[in-house]
Amino acid sequence: MSLSVRALLASTLIVGFAPGLVTAAFAQSLTHDAIRTLQAEARNGQSGTTTVNKHVTNISTGDWLRFDNVNLGAGFDSVTLRYSKSTAAAAGYELRLDSPTGPVLAEGPLEQTDGPTNYKSKRLAADSRSGTQSLFLRFTGPVDRVNWAQLGRAQRLIYQAEGADVFGGTVVSNRVVISDSPNEYIAFTNDRRGQGFKRLRVRYARGVTGDAGMDVHFGSLNTPAVASIPLPSTGSFETFRVRGVNFNETLTAGRSDVFFKFRGDGDVDVDWVDMRRQPLTTELFPGNRSAASNMNFFFGPGGGGSSAGVDGNPAWLRFNNVSLSYNPEITVSYARGSSLPMTMEVRNGGPNGKLYGTVNLPNTGSYDNYTDATVKLTNDPQGFRNIVLVFKGYGGTNLQSFEINRLSEGDGGVPMLGEVDLDHLLVDQFGYKPGMTKVAVIRDGITGFGSSTAENYVPGRTLQVINAATGRQVFSGNRTVRNGGGEQAFSGDRAWWFNFSQVNTPGEYYIYDAENDARSATFEIGDDVYDEVLKTAFRTFLYQRSGFDKSTVETSPWADTASHLGPNQDQDARFWNTSQSANRKDLRGGWYDAGDLNKYTNWTANYILCMLHAYRDTPDVWGDDFDMPNSGNGISDMLDEIRWGVESLVRHQQSNGSVISVLESSDDNSPPSSNTGQSRYGPPTTSATLSAAAAFAFASKVFDDAGVFPTLASDLEQRAIDAYSWAQRNPAVKFCNESNGVAAGEQEDGFSGNCGNNDLSYQQQRRRIAAIYLYDLTRIASYQNYISNNWRNAKFNAGFVQPDVSDEQTAFMYYTSISGGNRGLKNSIRTALDNAFSFGFGNYDTGWATGDDIYRAYMVNDYANDPDQLGFVGFGSNRAVSHRGVMYQQMNTFGLGPNNAEENKRSASGYLHYIHGVNPFGLVYLSNMDTFGAERSADEFYHTWFNDGTDFDNARTSLFGPAPGFLLGGPNPNYAAAKKQAAGLAGQPPLKVFRQSNQRISQSGVDLTPWELNENSNGYQIAYLRLLASIADD
Repeated sequence: MSLSVRALLASTLIVGFAPGLVTAAFAQSLTHDAIRTLQAEARNGQSGTTTVNKHVTNISTGDWLRFDNVNLGAGFDSVTLRYSKSTAAAAGYELRLDSPTGPVLAEGPLEQTDGPTNYKSKRLAADSRSGTQSLFLRFTGPVDRVNWAQLGRAQRLIYQAEGADVFGGTVVSNRVVISDSPNEYIAFTNDRRGQGFKRLRVRYARGVTGDAGMDVHFGSLNTPAVASIPLPSTGSFETFRVRGVNFNETLTAGRSDVFFKFRGDGDVDVDWVDMRRQPLTTELFPGNRSAASNMNFFFGPGGGGSSAGVDGNPAWLRFNNVSLSYNPEITVSYARGSSLPMTMEVRNGGPNGKLYGTVNLPNTGSYDNYTDATVKLTNDPQGFRNIVLVFKGYGGTNLQSFEINRLSEGDGGVPMLGEVDLDHLLVDQFGYKPGMTKVAVIRDGITGFGSSTAENYVPGRTLQVINAATGRQVFSGNRTVRNGGGEQAFSGDRAWWFNFSQVNTPGEYYIYDAENDARSATFEIGDDVYDEVLKTAFRTFLYQRSGFDKSTVETSPWADTASHLGPNQDQDARFWNTSQSANRKDLRGGWYDAGDLNKYTNWTANYILCMLHAYRDTPDVWGDDFDMPNSGNGISDMLDEIRWGVESLVRHQQSNGSVISVLESSDDNSPPSSNTGQSRYGPPTTSATLSAAAAFAFASKVFDDAGVFPTLASDLEQRAIDAYSWAQRNPAVKFCNESNGVAAGEQEDGFSGNCGNNDLSYQQQRRRIAAIYLYDLTRIASYQNYISNNWRNAKFNAGFVQPDVSDEQTAFMYYTSISGGNRGLKNSIRTALDNAFSFGFGNYDTGWATGDDIYRAYMVNDYANDPDQLGFVGFGSNRAVSHRGVMYQQMNTFGLGPNNAEENKRSASGYLHYIHGVNPFGLVYLSNMDTFGAERSADEFYHTWFNDGTDFDNARTSLFGPAPGFLLGGPNPNYAAAKKQAAGLAGQPPLKVFRQSNQRISQSGVDLTPWELNENSNGYQIAYLRLLASIADD
């Protein structure tokens, strides 16, 4: 047995480490739910400190803060302090119970920060307490400021191997524990046990047959195992699988020795072992039976199993102490090559015990062709039981595994009704604000994915809203059919709607279809349902930062150190076609553009413009507590992040005012800090320079209005003027970067395909946008003159608006709202915009009325009669979805279009709900959001950091999965036919041309270019954030 490991320290993720670097092993908390935040200024008592605004300062050794009546609920296992400390003097903090000298729940050192206004977050493991308590934060050295402390509960613990005690012949070599005999084990001394943890998982590979497994003991090897998991063959030592079991009982918090003991014969390679809070599906295997009769056992590449029930003699397997709390069904994976009858009974205690259910096991075609059969358990099978699976019939069957599909519990421990059905009963999986229109969509597949007979679904006439905490019905009503019950060709589905807008009381709920005994995902109703989603999605800009050490902010697996700061990299970049030292430039900072690690000036400037508008739209939403690098400095985290992007663009500007167009960061290694390839930049261009001019001008204006960064704001004004002047003198300078082998994706001309010709429409569009923001900032008449002479070339003058030019439309809407200026010009522009919105958005309710739209996010008109009409659904469709929702909000802001304010709000929310799970896949199009309330979020997408086969590959099957909160590109019906065929997408309707896989090469050798379907982009992200913020603020 060999145990491969991942180096995790309490404060950071170590990547690219050398043998011997890690000297101790322990369980590392990965994902935390915050259960209580203690704001420093809201303390109930203190000693020696001073309160200023929202922080406490003047902290010395022995000073403390007291917080009374803190409701800890079921407990916590970590505390995180947000602080600044400019001195190198030793200091730390303690969390104590009841008094400054009471029991220590957590203690640890505090590292120096870059200054009194530069904050860090320091998380410590804590010994849990529950109920209502008085807590003290005590300090053991000088600290400049404390903003808050947050008590958290880990969602996942990982046990690693380095530094563990090894016994029974195991040895540690180069971070690998090697064992080749039964009963060998490793131990972790005085380690953590998570409060409320219910499930164990292991990722392993095994290329030999024979019985093998792993047992987990707390305290000593003589105590009963708290979990026992079989490890059947996976076919080879290169084929890894994830297996999981629930613990025999829910763990309580504390510390003890933890033992992992390996049993059986044959080598096993274990990649990692983790513990999780969520009680997912319990898996039972024939090799893990407590007793058996008339069974033959074998173990092969399929995972191992048994054969049963030959010649009419009943056969059975017994499993002891199986948790059946709220377990409605058992699924058996079996194979049969006989048409003779065979059944499986589920009984209590013995082969003649109380019957819980029976299921037929029909012929599957061969004894190697496995399929599933499910039996719903009846007669109240709750608690820990010894269950017996009895097989009766002729011809035999091969059995591989049994899954107990657990029904989750509400906050009050009340069993939920029905089986969760995320394929058909669709809701916003994060929830709804109390006053929102709330409509569940019930779908049934007709064409494409989800359209097989076995997947057909017709809802009952009456549906219910159930309070998950109490189990009580709070509302019931009839569902309504859409489109006369016919198929919507664009999605290949038919649908029903269930309006439950009357439910406004805050709480957790689900939709229940009694006729089908099915329920939706749970969702919350409350004013703050989107707050954590907003913060998590915004923090993706932290992960996208280039040249920044993320470990200074957090301790998650995605806390990568600074990238692209090595020799010949961003701070010493070369011109694209020469290595002459005279051409080297410092271009560090900024953000990775998308799943690639390059930076494109045109696009970065657009992201900044959209961020600035998002802040102006809803300034109160963008607080100073998003756990970003400058959180706690009294300035909105959005403005801080905009500054990070703007300062990178400043480095791209040359002394003559021009701005460099593109920066290529070579290599696609994971994580980004491991990339060592050189960085190359392209020359200044007209479009890049004008894009930067617009960003500089608008940032200067917004910073000045907000009263922040005055020196930078003044500098940006002159930079914007200089950039515009250079572009005015050089109106046709282009650089076709992709055709010259620099970076990925043609940044010139906005994907129009015009880079290689004399078309200057994109450059002129960039100039119109820059002129608007420069006029607003400077009130210099020449900028307005350019607007007056050229505004009719804007696309909205064709009589419609569209998401792909939202930056220009937004700039012109903004121009109509500024004080002063040419009133007649503003009125003319406003009239043209109003006409364009009236044409393009008057169709929305028409789409609802005719049934063209079933997912409440209207995208295209009359696709059934015109299949070439795809609306805005294509590459990066979720960006267009987000912008479409924002445009409804803009109609309210600027008084445009045909709809009233409530209609626009309802319409905008429909696009948000689409991203949050009301779509043909029932998928939240955000990555790894299960711990933030989603029950089916994206597990995988294309990003070089989270690439195929890395530890960050998949949220369910890799060690860490991708960072949370990234918006995926979305369905793309323009995906090439050959790729559709190779990816299993041939024949899919437009809204189903999508998959999460980041796999590059298909089995047939086709390059699947997954970025066309699911890659992230900062452009998608900020469009979504702007939409989400506008609704969260409403």
